[in-house]
Amino acid sequence: MAAHVNRRAITLTDLRILRAFQLDEGAPAGTGAPTPSEVLQKAIDRLVVVDFMRGNFPVAREEVEARLVALKARFAPDGWTRLLAEYGITESGVQSYLENILQYERMVAVRFGQPPEVAAEEIKDYYDREYAPAQKASGLEPKPMSQVLGEIEERLSEKKRDAQVSAWIQGLRSQAEISVHEPCLENFR
Repeated sequence: MAAHVNRRAITLTDLRILRAFQLDEGAPAGTGAPTPSEVLQKAIDRLVVVDFMRGNFPVAREEVEARLVALKARFAPDGWTRLLAEYGITESGVQSYLENILQYERMVAVRFGQPPEVAAEEIKDYYDREYAPAQKASGLEPKPMSQVLGEIEERLSEKKRDAQVSAWIQGLRSQAEISVHEPCLENFR
């Protein structure tokens, strides 16, 4: 067992499947495969949220099947079949993981559906402190703030939303019974 969350197990096999089938967004974009710890922490977050909602947000079979089709499209046909065989899992088993992920996504979307507001001062501050210096460091002339206003507002709103989701999940984690078995992660390949 890699971890227990409210007496529900997350196994090393679960973590291997999540990573091999690219089911998790555990690592920031462009950083390669997520580390075992990142995969585990994301799995714990998801289980805490899904456990909290206790089935209040069922996912339609069609949604799960559509996500499975999209997932399979990311692999060569023989690669998909090889992965299923390598991990001893059926497509139905993969669908169980996808259903869990979709429930998590739905709960987060319902709870944080409205984008957080971004003040004009925050946009100006971001432009002056981050956007313009980054453009200049790349040898580019920064576009006027009026041309990138929407992009900056969207980026800041997304950062705020991510912070709100993270804080909410941390609150749920503090109410959950979580035990992580670190030595198990040493066997993660």
